[in-house]
Amino acid sequence: METVSSMKRNLADWLATPLGRRCLANEQRLVRRALDRVFGEQLLQIGTWGPANSFLRFARTQRRALVDWGLDRQADIVCEPTQLAIASDTIDAVILPHTLERIQSPHALLREVDRVLRADGQLIVLSFAPTGAWGIRHLFSPGGYPAGQKRMIREGRLRDWLELLGFEVAAGRRYCHTLPLERFRRVGTFPKEEWAQRWLPMLSGGYLLHAQKRVQILTPIRPAWRQPRLRAVGRLEPSTRVSPVASAPSDAACMRVGGGSRRARLTLVGIAPRAGGAAAPRRSAPLASAARASGAPGRSASRARKTPAVIERIFRRDPPDEE
Repeated sequence: METVSSMKRNLADWLATPLGRRCLANEQRLVRRALDRVFGEQLLQIGTWGPANSFLRFARTQRRALVDWGLDRQADIVCEPTQLAIASDTIDAVILPHTLERIQSPHALLREVDRVLRADGQLIVLSFAPTGAWGIRHLFSPGGYPAGQKRMIREGRLRDWLELLGFEVAAGRRYCHTLPLERFRRVGTFPKEEWAQRWLPMLSGGYLLHAQKRVQILTPIRPAWRQPRLRAVGRLEPSTRVSPVASAPSDAACMRVGGGSRRARLTLVGIAPRAGGAAAPRRSAPLASAARASGAPGRSASRARKTPAVIERIFRRDPPDEE
């Protein structure tokens, strides 16, 4: 069985070829563009791909670290990728340069990345495309292609894995539109990478996925079993009943008596039904007397004869007006 050191030695030899240098240069260009919008405190790269500072030098975070599972002097932290020795919710961005293709359990690594990433954290994944000439070369190579690659993951499948973990995945970017031939520099190489990326994406050798971790914050709502009722001062509850006298006419009227300087305030004391069934206001005796004194037609004389006590209670006289 091939050891980790021999795999890294074979990978370093492949990256030293013209095809490997071209592939690494395209990946650095894409990662630099992706990291232009990534800020925070800590960036983590899991897995060595080329020199130690191949991608970390483009980071805009305050700190950066390299994690690897082999005894490599270039790594800052040595641990298993499926059991990261990092606290949860402490990393702002993670880079996986072909790491999912070189470990035994890529699902466990994605779960660990989801654990250590903070809310709205960034994830950048580099992977080789299994379709096209690169997939055929990997299929017929005994040790995988490039050296040390255990598998190739389709872009659609990797996108589904990230979406199941709650990541929001942006559109992928493809690169390295060339045939997997190390000995010939010009064979299979298109003149412009941008033109081939737009019109011939199926011939690409790899792709980049940029995802962001989304966390939905749930706010508990207490059930309202009873609707509170408004209460006035003195704990008096408002009522929806309508008073029967709400539509009655005004119970006060003012008029001058005899055209003099005194004013008389007269009060309507009730409503008396008519003979036909309709209700009509009934004026008090002082009101009838005042009407006769002013020359208006009055009622019968019997209604005007009231006791002084009743007249004094209903009929109030105001002081004379000052001339």
